[in-house]
Amino acid sequence: MAYCQFVKRDRKQCQHSVAPGQQLCWQHAKGWRRKLRSLTRNQAVAFSVGVLSLLTTVGFGIWTVLPKTPQPSSPTTNISVQSSGDNSPNVVDNQGSVTIQPTPSKKKTSDKPSKKQKP
Repeated sequence: MAYCQFVKRDRKQCQHSVAPGQQLCWQHAKGWRRKLRSLTRNQAVAFSVGVLSLLTTVGFGIWTVLPKTPQPSSPTTNISVQSSGDNSPNVVDNQGSVTIQPTPSKKKTSDKPSKKQKP
């Protein structure tokens, strides 16, 4: 394995590993292109995973802020609830039991007489 050729102030050689064909590690290489070329395979994989995770996080962050298109709403049902007496849901002693019964629906009446069907 090749090591960085940089000599530190204490006159010791840098102990970081470098990619084959490179002389300096990513910390001592000048410029982005040389820094990327000096990464070993494991360092390059870790760097790529880090960049992809950062981009994914930023992408999802932007996606959550964008306005959403409204979805068609489901039909709603009007419910009428009356509450009174000792069994009212507003009374603490009923232990939270509430029974809801549907109100009878009103049928639309027609002013026209119905047609008789022929036998």
